Amino acid sequence: MELDGYLLKFTQYHDFSGYLTAYTSEGLISIFAKDLLKREEYQKYLASPLTLFKIHVSLSKMNTYSLLALEEMVPLDFNMNALSDLNLINFLKNALVTLTNEIDPDFFAVLKDFLMLFNRIDPLLQKCYFLIILCRYQGYNFVVDECIRCHSHQNINNYNIYDGGLLCLNCVGIKDRPHSIEVVKLFRALNRATTENLDRILPSKENLTIIYDDLKGMIKESFNVLLDD
Repeated sequence: MELDGYLLKFTQYHDFSGYLTAYTSEGLISIFAKDLLKREEYQKYLASPLTLFKIHVSLSKMNTYSLLALEEMVPLDFNMNALSDLNLINFLKNALVTLTNEIDPDFFAVLKDFLMLFNRIDPLLQKCYFLIILCRYQGYNFVVDECIRCHSHQNINNYNIYDGGLLCLNCVGIKDRPHSIEVVKLFRALNRATTENLDRILPSKENLTIIYDDLKGMIKESFNVLLDD
């Protein structure tokens, strides 16, 4: 049996064996890998989570998977019907590794939530939301319940992503980049959203692109990171 998928992590069970967690066209699965650590050709893959593979497995009568072989794939060869956007996980990996210089184990819980969004939500919406999560991960939480400067709850009509949140009419200055009310509402909605209700947000691509560019620009200036699509 062959599955196209991403390896997320390896959990050692015995001296040389363990379980691979992978996201595949069958969903999130666990694969028993006997003596995997003895196979030198796979060591580089275990040190690099989120690698894309063709995974050869056997399926027992108890519906458990056992690894037969791994075949590294070129992303462009990935089955487009399996995931809604083949570049999304690579985008997430690039963003996380660039910001933290390592794959943090706690991030797998966040990644699992994002995997649940495939085939349900526009990839650009996922990327915008993920960048907001990455900012939180770095301790940068946007204020979306009041004006970041005077704490007013009235007449909110803009945001300054570098100041960290919403702005009211009285606090908007000439140096603040103007945004339409629709974009401001979308920015607030994205910051209030969860992975359970993100699919209820139905923005225009134009408004999403504005926020996405703002987030990328802020991450570049604040963390000195340039994220590639």
